[in-house]
This record gives sequence, structure tokens and C-alpha cells, in this order.
Amino acid sequence: MKKILLLMLLALMVTINSNAQFMQNDDNKHATEEFKNPEKSTFTGWYNYGAEIYSLGGTCPYYRSVLFPDSTVLREYSSGMGSVWQHSIGQVLDPTSSNHEFNGNVVFNENSTYTLDSVGIFYRYWKHQQGAPDTLIMQIFDDSKITYSFDPWGSGVSYATVDYDYTTRVGANPTIQQVYILDNNDTISTGQNFIQFPVNMNVAAGEKVAVTFTYIPGNSFNVGDTIDHYMAVAPANEINAFYYFYYVDEDINPEVDFYNNQLLATTSIRYNNSINGWNGSYIPGTSWNSGTYHSDVSFLITSNNVGVEEKNNELQSAVIFPNPVQNIATIEMNLEHQTDVGIELFDMNGKKLMTFSTQKFNEGTNQFKINTEDLSLGVYYCKLTSVDSQSTITFVKIK
Repeated sequence: MKKILLLMLLALMVTINSNAQFMQNDDNKHATEEFKNPEKSTFTGWYNYGAEIYSLGGTCPYYRSVLFPDSTVLREYSSGMGSVWQHSIGQVLDPTSSNHEFNGNVVFNENSTYTLDSVGIFYRYWKHQQGAPDTLIMQIFDDSKITYSFDPWGSGVSYATVDYDYTTRVGANPTIQQVYILDNNDTISTGQNFIQFPVNMNVAAGEKVAVTFTYIPGNSFNVGDTIDHYMAVAPANEINAFYYFYYVDEDINPEVDFYNNQLLATTSIRYNNSINGWNGSYIPGTSWNSGTYHSDVSFLITSNNVGVEEKNNELQSAVIFPNPVQNIATIEMNLEHQTDVGIELFDMNGKKLMTFSTQKFNEGTNQFKINTEDLSLGVYYCKLTSVDSQSTITFVKIK
């Protein structure tokens, strides 16, 4: 495991665990249930707004895109070769959506305080140049450093943004900044890798958090160098490539005063030459009329002031471990009574890969093991179904 190097702490002191970035032990569940008369509880789990919309059946296709801090290099588009246009990305964390529940069985509200334990990003990376190391910069911005626009277009869509410094190529005045050194062990040609950054940040009730990620190449590059690994014929001047993943919510169901949107530093922002008034700011994903954008960024949250499910849906307590997994994943269910449970496995595109025979599980703790050795690297969903309960569990397959 590589160390996460701490470059800057402007407001918080964070203890860095060099082995923490690939530890993702909590399940990331998504469900459509509604909860009434909630009790108070302490809960820890992953929040990924785009993945949640996707798992709930929304029209939310999944894409990948190149990050690079300069537009003089090229990549291949459907229309031909063109400049790389995305230079830095991010996501705002606002877990108070009325349409989607945090982690499938917890409802946040404006009175909920929480701790942001860590953030993680899914990515692909190819290292063709073996000189100086490339780096991935993660920045956290607390609520005081986020600018909010309440329904500016009269369409029910609100957005948030943070400041960008085009001279340093990263966000301006972050609360926390960490740098991850990329090396050959991070190279992956199919599927995804996942980096988890420890944060340990207390967030007051009603406050949001923004995170940004910037890829900085360690080696020289020239005008016309090609960054796209997927070209039919790889050019001789191919340079290291970093891809991130994102969702596009084409249903665009707006919620006024809800700010969980993607952040983008595009070519015009990078060179401080925006004709749309975004100079010095990350462009929010909600500004694109083709859909509402959400980076595939996950937030690990702990809260002791949340609403938990009242009705009987015992499969919501199911977890999967280890997560990420290499060869064998174990689903653990704590059932209140004996029941039949069906288990299905899906890939990130919603394609059903396996259907396991429905089995009768006993009252109490039960385990079911899945052989993941032959799965490609990436994100998968296990759907659990009984007569009166249902749950979806997400896990990540790694090397």
C-alpha cells in the first residue's frame, strides 16, 4: 500500500493511515422504501448519490472521461481527435434529498449532524511513462467555502460551487488537501480501482461539504500528445492516462434547495477564459441541460441523529464483506424469522450475471458466499428478495 501524503491542513488536523485508502468495509446499499415515525439511531455507511439513482432504476447512464490539467493534449471523441476539456472534477455532499435515502435505510434531515469519515473515487489509470510519479490531489471544502445558488433558472434546480485557482490548477483555499502518489500498482485497463481518503470531519446540521479531485502528471508532455488509451491504433507519443466515472441523471428530477451536484473545471475555467461567467469557479453539473451530472464519488458518513426504518424490512440489515473483495464475498443477513431469500448478481450496467437458487435461511445470523474470482474489476450489485423484504448491496471487485 502506498502512503497518502498530507500537503495541507487549513482548518482541521487529520490523522493519516497509510493503509486506509483501500479499506471500504461498510456496505453501500440503495433502496426505494419510505420510512415513517423514525427513531433516533447512530449509523455509519456510504453515500453515493449517482449510484443510488442508478440502482433505483432512474434513467442514469454511466460514463468515463479523461482528466488532464492542460488542453494541448488530445483524446479521441466520436467525432475525431480533440482537446481534453475536463481538468478537475468534484461532487457536493448534501445527504438531505427527499427522494433518495442515505445508504438505503437511513433518512437525513436538516437537523442531522454527521461526521465525514472519508471520501473515495472510482477510476482507471494507465502508466506508460516511467519517469516521475503522477499525483491525484483531493481537496475538501467546508460549508463556509461553498457558494449556493437557489433555483437561479426558475426550474426547481439549485446548485453549488467552489472557487478554482487557474494559476495552481486546483481549487482555491481548501479546508483539507491530500495528495495520492499513483504508481504501477494503480494501473488498471478494465474495471475500476478505488482510492479512499480519510477525512474525519465534523459537519454541523444543515451544512454541506464539497470534494474535488485533480490529476497532475509528473512527466513532460507536448502539444499533440495523445492521452486516450482506447484508440484503435495507439500513437507513439501516448502519455499516462487517468479516467474518472460519472452518472448523468436524464430524468432531471429537481429539488429546490438540494445541492448534491457534480463540479467541473473545464478548459475555459482552467485558462480563466469563460464566456459564461464561470471564471474562478467550478461549473456545477446542474448547469448542463443534457442531464444532471454526478461524479462517481462516495462519502463515508457517521451520524447519531438520523431517522431509521420503522417497518419490517429485515433484509436492509444485510451486509457484504470484505468490501472491496478479491476472491470470495460473504453476504451476512440477520433475520427475525425463517424465510426464503433469492439472491441475484448484476454488473454496473444492470446486466444480470447470476441468479442463485432461492434458499431457506433460518432465524438469526446467516451467511451466503459468492465466488468473485472470475469477475472483472469494477462495481457490482447483489439484489436480495424475500416475500416481504428487499435490499440491494453494492461491492467493489479489485485485484
